[in-house]
Amino acid sequence: MICWASNCMLVSVAYVSTAEVWVDSAVDWTLDGLAKACARYHYWITACSVIKFTANNARFVLVVRLGSEENATKAANTSALGSLEKNDFLEYHSVWDLLRSKRPSGEARRLKRLTPLLTLVRGQTLLHEPGFLVLRPMLEQVICCTYNDAVVHNEIVRQGAQAVKSSAVDMEILRSCRTLALMEDCGPVTWSQRWKELAMRWIEVHLEQILANDALLLLLMEASQLEAFQDLCRQLQAAGAGCTLTAFSFIHGARRWGFALLAAASVALPPLKLQKMRFLLQADSVAAVADAKEGPKKPLMRCCVPGGARLFLQQLLVDQR
Repeated sequence: MICWASNCMLVSVAYVSTAEVWVDSAVDWTLDGLAKACARYHYWITACSVIKFTANNARFVLVVRLGSEENATKAANTSALGSLEKNDFLEYHSVWDLLRSKRPSGEARRLKRLTPLLTLVRGQTLLHEPGFLVLRPMLEQVICCTYNDAVVHNEIVRQGAQAVKSSAVDMEILRSCRTLALMEDCGPVTWSQRWKELAMRWIEVHLEQILANDALLLLLMEASQLEAFQDLCRQLQAAGAGCTLTAFSFIHGARRWGFALLAAASVALPPLKLQKMRFLLQADSVAAVADAKEGPKKPLMRCCVPGGARLFLQQLLVDQR
């Protein structure tokens, strides 16, 4: 809902916090889009306030004042509403600070559970993760790769980190990054549209290094469409002829997620503490599925896999215990 009065505009938005890449990124996205829309008609935001509340679902009201371009730089320090009477049902921000220190959203817990995977990293990493607040700080050599998100890209640049848009990744960057980590929060179809071409290019460049255990690919996506996730894994494995692809799914929150590692055959996953892990191991176009179970009287996994994969699972079972 949008309301307009004199030089003041109010925008009411219902949002889902689980889609945020950092706390209140929904407000940042909305403000960025509103500023661009206003600029097309030669209006500039000169002041901004935010009211957050819950009415059936999470909502916020973005209140902005419009003025001349020369006054737009004052928006970061100017309130659009002034002071409001204290209300236990509202969270009021008199001035919205775009330069505030960003905090990981609740969904970041999913990535935190995967941090043991960083022990596998080889050399410099070309990384995509929502918000770049969990994995990026743990990597010494990293280039942040963003996709069609000006707010996140500008924030990364403001923090002084090296950032590149996915459409601008050239051969020099590909060659310099021996680890490609594409950790997304979308499904296989959207993941393919955003990252498949880049992943295929990287595999082509680093195939010999992958086989020599000197490069690897890690990917994460939402995997409620499990067959689509497996199909994508098969395509990546076919591109990396001779390499080993290890894939599993797990539950976080209310959704199933899929992870895959394309690496040399000698590379094994570190122990991970994830809910309802299901391993998807493919050999000769036949997937072998191992379902994780709890309880000392039952086997932790049921599977029918070739020898090398069986040894990997046995070692993983020991680690999980």
